Amino acid sequence: MATVDVKVERVLYIAVVVFTICAVLHQMVLPGWRRKHTQRDILEDLDLIEPAQLLQFESENSTEPYQQHVACETIVQQPLADAYAYSVITKTDSQGGDLMAVQTKNIGILRKVCDALPQCAGFNSNGWLKKRIGQKYKSSVDLYFKESAPLDEEVYLSSQIIEGNYGKDYIRMTKELKIYMYTTKIDAHINYVNDWKYGVEELFIHLLKSSPYITQDPSEATFFFLPFRCFAYRKTISDRDRAQRFTEEMVSKILYEIKSNYSFWDRTLGADHFYVCAHDFGPAIVAGSDPFLHKNAIAMVNTADYEHIYYVPHKDISLPPHPSHGKNSLANIGKGGHGLNPSDRTVLAFYAGNLDRGRIRPSIKDFWSTDIDFRIFMGHLTDERYQHYLKTSKFCLILRGNEAWSPCLMDAIWFGCVPVIISDYYDLPLHGMLDWNQFAVVIRESKVKSLKEILLAVSPQKLTSMQEKLKQVYGHFVWNDPPRPYDAFQSVMYQLWKRRGVVRYI
Repeated sequence: MATVDVKVERVLYIAVVVFTICAVLHQMVLPGWRRKHTQRDILEDLDLIEPAQLLQFESENSTEPYQQHVACETIVQQPLADAYAYSVITKTDSQGGDLMAVQTKNIGILRKVCDALPQCAGFNSNGWLKKRIGQKYKSSVDLYFKESAPLDEEVYLSSQIIEGNYGKDYIRMTKELKIYMYTTKIDAHINYVNDWKYGVEELFIHLLKSSPYITQDPSEATFFFLPFRCFAYRKTISDRDRAQRFTEEMVSKILYEIKSNYSFWDRTLGADHFYVCAHDFGPAIVAGSDPFLHKNAIAMVNTADYEHIYYVPHKDISLPPHPSHGKNSLANIGKGGHGLNPSDRTVLAFYAGNLDRGRIRPSIKDFWSTDIDFRIFMGHLTDERYQHYLKTSKFCLILRGNEAWSPCLMDAIWFGCVPVIISDYYDLPLHGMLDWNQFAVVIRESKVKSLKEILLAVSPQKLTSMQEKLKQVYGHFVWNDPPRPYDAFQSVMYQLWKRRGVVRYI
C-alpha cells in the first residue's frame, strides 16, 4: 500500500513540474507570438500602414481577430503588388465567418486591407472582413468577395507609360488630393438612371463618394464637387427643349442653395469646383444656369468638342465615355487584345451602328458599305457577332454622330482593334497623358473618300506597334469598381489634380 502511495505522489509531482514548465513557456512565448501575429503587424509588414502611427485596436492581443478594429485613416495610399479582382452582390451579406472589423466604409481601403490578408475572403460595405463567404441573405450592405486569382498587373499596367505620364506627381495626388462633396435634397425625387451609354455619370459619382479623396472638412479641400446629375434630369422629360429648361432650373436651384450655405463658390467664382455630365448636351446643359459654370467650373463630359462654344479644352476634362467593368465586361474579355492572334485579324475595317446620323456616317455608308475589305453594318449586332468583329478586324471606325464622341471608342481599345477616329475637334480622353498617335489613326472628316488608301498605307510594322501599345494603355480606359491604380477613374482624378492651379475668369 505504501509503495502505491509513493508512486502516486511521484506521478503527481511530475505532473505539477510539467504543468509549471508549460505555464512558464506559455508566458514567455505566447505573448510574443501574439504580438507578431496581430492584424496590425501583418499590415505593417506589408507596408499598408505607417508603423509609427498607432492603430486603434479594441484588444491588440485578443485571440479573436474579429474583435479588432482598425482606424483606417492611417492607411497609406499606394498600389499593392498583388491586387485581387472582386465580385459584388448588392443588398446582400454573408452569415458568419467574420474575420475583423475595419473602421471605414471606404471600399478602396477595405479592398487594400483584404488584399493584404491571405485569410480574407471578402468584405461587406460596412467594414467587416470575411474569412469565408457563408450562406448569403438579404441586407442593407453590399458583399464583395475575392475572385480566385490575383489580377495580372503585367497585363494591366505598363511601367513605361506610368513612369512617363504619371510619375511622382500622381503618387502625390493620391496622398494630398481632397474633395468636398456638396449634398442636396433638391433632386431627391429624381431616380438614378442605369444606362450603358451615359452610365459613366452615375458611376463616377458613386466611385467618388467611396474614394479616399473625400473630406468632411471643406476648409482642407483642393476641389469642391457640384452634385448635378444632368443625365438623370434629362431623362425625366422626353421633349428636348423642355428637358433643357428643366435641367437648367434644377442646376440653378442647387447652385443657389450651395452659394447661400457656403462661401467657397464666391471665393473663386467656381474655379475650384467641378461637376460631371455624361449626356450629349455636355456643358451646354448648365451654361444657362450661371455664367461662371461655363467660364470657371471644370466640366467632366463625354461631349468634349472644342468646336463647341461651351467646352473649354484647357479647363474641362474629356471622360473615357463608356463604363464597362466587372468580370463579364468587354474590357475584361478583350484585355486590350492580350491573347488574340494578330494573324486572325483579316478584316481591314469594321463599324456597326446608325449610319444615317451626323455629318460623317452617311458618307461612310455611301463610299464604303459595299467594299469587300470593310465590314459596315447598319444598326447593332448581337454581342457574339460584335465581339467577333472586334477580335478579327485590324481597324475599328470611330465615327462622329450627332456629337463628337462615341462609346465604340472604348470597345475598340479594350479589344486591341486600332481605333480610326473620324471626328474633327474631338478632345480625346486622357489627351496629354497618353500619345494617341501611338495606338490610333486620326483622320480628318474631309478625307473620308481616302479612308481605304490611308489604312492600307499603314505598314505591318506600324500596325503591330499600335496593337502592342493598345495592350499597354487599355487599362487606363477601364472604370473599375472599386477603382484601381492608374485606371480610368484615377486617371481622370489625376487630370483634375493637374488643374489645381486656379484660374478665374471675371
